[in-house]
Amino acid sequence: MLTRIFTNALIAPADYIPKKILRIGVKCLGIFWDSIDKLQLQKFDLLPPLSVRMQANSNIRMSSYKKYGEFYLNYLIKNCRLKKNGKILDVGCGSGILATPLTKYLDSQGLYEGFDLNKQLIDWCQANIASRYPKFNFRAINVYNGKYNPQGNINPINFKFPYANNFFDAVVLSSVFTHMLPGDVVHYLKEIARVLKRNGSCIISYMLLDPLVVRLMNKGKSAVNFKYRFGNYRTINLPRNNATYEDIIAFEQNFIHEIYIKTGFKIQEPIHYGYWSGRSNASPFHKQDIIIAKKV
Repeated sequence: MLTRIFTNALIAPADYIPKKILRIGVKCLGIFWDSIDKLQLQKFDLLPPLSVRMQANSNIRMSSYKKYGEFYLNYLIKNCRLKKNGKILDVGCGSGILATPLTKYLDSQGLYEGFDLNKQLIDWCQANIASRYPKFNFRAINVYNGKYNPQGNINPINFKFPYANNFFDAVVLSSVFTHMLPGDVVHYLKEIARVLKRNGSCIISYMLLDPLVVRLMNKGKSAVNFKYRFGNYRTINLPRNNATYEDIIAFEQNFIHEIYIKTGFKIQEPIHYGYWSGRSNASPFHKQDIIIAKKV
């Protein structure tokens, strides 16, 4: 909880703080918390260095980074019935935050595939995870993203996942669609449906909008204020001052429901709402809203 408060205190005024100063502040915070964790004799195998973690996830503290990966693994086991010999695709795998706990869960018949647009993160995963676990594979894909890869030469709406049809038991996207525009999201969902086996599951995080959330935003009770509306989605920025639409994107919940149906998925109710919106029934353990669905 303290980590969340301090990190939000740094990130909230990000539009007014030079990025270099902001990075230094977050780095100092991470070093402080890592030192506390080490004094408490906490250990974490395959923990990326702070400079790598900072690029990939807001859970920069050692203990919260570990819990984040374990949180998604629990969803895979309990909600998706992922078996030890299962095949899983991690879209936007970052620094291996989910791959790490999976190294202890998947057996010799299991398979993990992950891809990300950040080559430095993939290089770290290949050198430190894939080198020790041959069933874990990582790829750098140079897909364009206005926030994270503006030099990318692959248009996301044309990107075909480099995997066979009906191959995976589960697909995970954590904090990926919160940085993608609607047309790209629809295309990715089609690709997820293509590579998933029938009855396979996907776990995807969003920031979802409905009338309740809009009221909470207007009252200042949400952690993020999506000020700019464009039909079925909202953003926190317009493309100016080095900002892009993809900084953070929230989608209308009804729109997401519709595209799941059109792309061949059935949502497993209830939706697991995160605390970002200020909902009274939100989970205190994860920020974003999580949808679990099956390919039908």
